[in-house]
Formats: sequence, C-alpha cells, structure tokens
Amino acid sequence: MRLTLRREAIVAMEQLAAPQGLPELMKQVRKEKDQQVTGSLWRAIGACGAKDAKARAALLKATKGKDALARRSALLGLGWSEPNEDVQECLAAMLAGTDEVERAAAAVAMGPPRATRVGSLCSSRWWRARARRSCGPAAPQPLEVLRGASYERLGPSLKRIADDDIPRARLFGGGP
Repeated sequence: MRLTLRREAIVAMEQLAAPQGLPELMKQVRKEKDQQVTGSLWRAIGACGAKDAKARAALLKATKGKDALARRSALLGLGWSEPNEDVQECLAAMLAGTDEVERAAAAVAMGPPRATRVGSLCSSRWWRARARRSCGPAAPQPLEVLRGASYERLGPSLKRIADDDIPRARLFGGGP
C-alpha cells in the first residue's frame, strides 16, 4: 500500500512536470531501493527536468545502469528532454541495440512533443528500415503522436516497457 501511494505521488509529479520538484526527485532516486519506485522516479525526473542539464545527464547515465527497468524508465524520461545531441545519440543507439524492450522504450521516447527534433529520426529512412522491424508494435506510435495523434497511442507500450499500470489521465487519457 505504501509503495503504491508513493508511486502515485511520483506519477502526479510526472504529470505536472513542475521543475520545482526536480531537486527532491533527484535526491530520492539516489536513495530508492524499490525497482518500480525507481522507474517512476526516472520518468518524473525526465518530465520535471526537461530543460535541466543535470537531470538529462543523470538520465543518460541511468540508461547504462544494471537495472533493466531503470534503464527503460530513464529512456522514457529522456523523451521529455529538450532537443539535445546526446539524447538523440542515446536513443538512436538504443534503437540499434539488441534488447527489444529497450528498443521499444527508445521508440516511445521519441513521441513526447519536446523531443520533436529527435522525432525527425522517426521519419528517416533508417527508422523505416531498421526500427520498424525491430521494435514491434511500439515502432509507429511515436511518429503518429508527432503527427498529432493522442498520447493515448503510447499507453499500451508504456505499460509493457515500464511495467507500470498507474493511470496518467493528464497525459494519456487514463492509460499508463
């Protein structure tokens, strides 16, 4: 019960995307022991720290960590980052990687509107040739969102990628 409540509070922070909450989220992610809470924290850090270089650096570092759920959640968090070459390179590298779920996480991370420059990769010949074959059903979703579709298109993939079923009504119309 307590973990669920904590995760719901973190999800609320993610939906608000308030930069004022970033310092506390950064402090908590360093101390957290629960994998699912850590995953929720990385996503919230991405949303609250979209314009913050330290948050972006922490997310990039987390994409290389040992915990698979934290890596995937950090990838999703990077989707909120302002256009940045390091983020674009990281997402492209993950799309070319061997782990299907991490490829899907990188694909979905290209959907949020703050990553529209990264989204140009979705339209590239490389994307059509490689990512669509290797990311499964998540592949077309970010491109659809970038073209104006509702975030709800990302919900099913997010649930699978982040092992998270907490509703995010503000972002996804009730989906994860």
